[in-house]
Amino acid sequence: MGEFLGSNKSHKIFTPNPEMLVDAQKDEEFKKILNSGDLNICDGFGLSLVSGAKKIAGVDFMLDICKLAEEQRKSVYFLGSGSDEVVNKTAEEVKKRFPGLKIVGADKGPKIQNTHNKIQTNDENVLHKIIMAAPDILFVAFGHSKQEKWIDKNLKDLPSVKIAMGVGGSFDYISGSVKRAPKF
Repeated sequence: MGEFLGSNKSHKIFTPNPEMLVDAQKDEEFKKILNSGDLNICDGFGLSLVSGAKKIAGVDFMLDICKLAEEQRKSVYFLGSGSDEVVNKTAEEVKKRFPGLKIVGADKGPKIQNTHNKIQTNDENVLHKIIMAAPDILFVAFGHSKQEKWIDKNLKDLPSVKIAMGVGGSFDYISGSVKRAPKF
């Protein structure tokens, strides 16, 4: 991750699980986007079992990136969940774990509609907020396929962002809104 943060280009991190792979078989654009990830981590027991790859929960990887960002004095922005309460509580809880972490923004994100495998959203205000905050790392929690498509579409317009990661339900877990899934 240090390489990504020190780079002059943006990097996409995705966390495929079995449901995402099933959806990618039906949605060619989503499949192409997943395959374009600079780093795809195995986030699912079933994938780990079939592929032999080590399972790394997306939420754990996200928190590892936060720890690295704190150490390297990099900034983060939390986008998504659809709830001000959830995204703000996520930022609060992450700040408790990593007191030196620079959190430059937390936004519930735009309303996203997924119609015919295409996402539709009004991103201008959100993009402006992110550009003005100039984070090094952007965590996006819109749910699978929507967050990956959003990152793929918008990352090129966010010049400060070195890492954009789709984090699914991580904000719900970190904020305490839902319990963590069992390890198996």
